[in-house]
Amino acid sequence: MNHQPFENWILDDEIELSQDQSLELKRHLETCQDCQRLYQNWQMARSFLVASPVVSPPSDFTARWQSSLAEKRVVQHKKQIRKIFLFLIMGILITSAMLVGYAVASTGLANVLVAMIKELVTLSMSLVKIAQVIRPLVDILPPVISAGAWILFTTTFTVMALAWIVAIWQITVKGVYNA
Repeated sequence: MNHQPFENWILDDEIELSQDQSLELKRHLETCQDCQRLYQNWQMARSFLVASPVVSPPSDFTARWQSSLAEKRVVQHKKQIRKIFLFLIMGILITSAMLVGYAVASTGLANVLVAMIKELVTLSMSLVKIAQVIRPLVDILPPVISAGAWILFTTTFTVMALAWIVAIWQITVKGVYNA
């Protein structure tokens, strides 16, 4: 026998049955032991739910929940930072490996090594030339610029560097949350 509509009518308190449906349910309950048991058990469970007292949570429940939420956010933030760094490093490594693989495949390993050494030598020579240009300026500047200006310049640079370091530290340690 199909009990489906009757089970729905018994268990769902939000359904408003028409008179025909109510009569059909009563007739079915008189003949069906399974649905009758279901109806009696559901009525007993509802009475237990209504009669049972509401249990209040422990007094420190809110504080414990909030602290555990904060801890979960910190752990989640650290995992997110690790994932970002991992993806960045993996992306750099994969891109570098692909570029080196392409260079080796297209020109040969010896040519790649020669080109890398040539670029390193060129870079170092460029740095030497820049140092040769800057060195006379640095030698001339100290007598021209007063000690107060140097102190102001170095203090400003130091404060800006420290502010930048603190900002980066706060973002990595505390995270960025929209409040």
